[in-house]
Amino acid sequence: MYRNVNILKAGGVELRGLKASLAPRRQQTQAPPTLEQYTFVLYDNTTQSKSASLDDSSKARTQALTVLLQIALENSGGALKMKVAEVPADHSAENLLTPLIIEILESEPLLSVEATVVSPNADSYSQVGNLESLGVKFSNRNPMDGPVNQNCHLVVGADVLSSSTDTQLISNMVDSLKPGGFILLKEGTVVEDDAIKKSGLELAARQLADGKSYLLLRKVAELPSPLVIQVTDKHFNWVESLKSALKQSEAEGEKVLLVCQDDPQCGVVGLMNCIKQEPGGNNVRCVFLQDAKLPEFSLTAQIFADQLKKDLVMNVYRRGAWGCYRHLKLDNHSDATSLQVEHAYINALTRGDLASLHWIEGPLTYHRPEKNPNTELCHVYYAPLNFRDIMLATGKLPPDALPGDLAGQDCILGLEFSGRNCEGK
Repeated sequence: MYRNVNILKAGGVELRGLKASLAPRRQQTQAPPTLEQYTFVLYDNTTQSKSASLDDSSKARTQALTVLLQIALENSGGALKMKVAEVPADHSAENLLTPLIIEILESEPLLSVEATVVSPNADSYSQVGNLESLGVKFSNRNPMDGPVNQNCHLVVGADVLSSSTDTQLISNMVDSLKPGGFILLKEGTVVEDDAIKKSGLELAARQLADGKSYLLLRKVAELPSPLVIQVTDKHFNWVESLKSALKQSEAEGEKVLLVCQDDPQCGVVGLMNCIKQEPGGNNVRCVFLQDAKLPEFSLTAQIFADQLKKDLVMNVYRRGAWGCYRHLKLDNHSDATSLQVEHAYINALTRGDLASLHWIEGPLTYHRPEKNPNTELCHVYYAPLNFRDIMLATGKLPPDALPGDLAGQDCILGLEFSGRNCEGK
């Protein structure tokens, strides 16, 4: 580059008198990103302190269902279409969980949901506008007369265990599941473990939120003894054993159990996510022990046997309880009407469109004078409207006309101001 004569040369190419002009930035070219955190959650959060619960009841309910639905999806054998049936009993259409279930599940990549509402009065639910737009089907049948559907990954009900008359309903819901399917119940009261055992189901996970108990149940199954493979990051002698075990699992359906203990930084969670996609990966389960107080792993030890009989893909023991790692949404403040910020500037999101003028949080919130000794931070008291600002905002004056490198800055409005510097002058 020869700045004095305005020439650029490279690889047989020579450019003279190159000028660049700003092009308007495309708006809304793609959907906004989904902001999530990957965090450890308990399978049963009834032991969690109330201080750790969410204050917003709607947000707490969404998070509880997100945890349970991701568990059901993880244990569905890689399904790309989840078949869901809901038995609303006598609840109103506004209390249906189906719309929220569809929203949560379809936020997952490449996943679709086939949802059905089963009720003798299904026509009354079909009048709710958002259900039909979501593609929900309606079945006019009495769920007490037989299975509510066929080959479902998930059957949803409400206040089933708390009613002693609904033992037949539980049986019909179980008969509607495909092998390995789940029942999701919303109970208005805390359900005792004895009531769950009487139903003949195994408690996979339980989340308390919004004053309700959300239970994820599955049918009790007799499981064969798995082939145990110890996994560690300290050596990789176990890799060949795992490869041969996967081949045997694909051919004979043998259960394989990966165990990682005394290695809290082990990448077995990511390894397991990859193995699930491999042939024979549906028969692999994982136990990740991140608690130094645990005894050495054994299939016969009560603390491990009670968890393994639930036949869940991921079993992480941490902070004295069993759980798993889940993707939960971060708090998104983009929809908030206002935010408290230290520095902000105004700009038109679309050049020439005054309706797109917005206040934007500026970078000077994080300004550190000691790291920028050659700059002066001024506090603005008043900023008048200059004619140049009006011309820029309306698009009649291109940013290229600004002197220096102002055209490349985010904040180009505001020619004049009055205020003080860091010394108070």
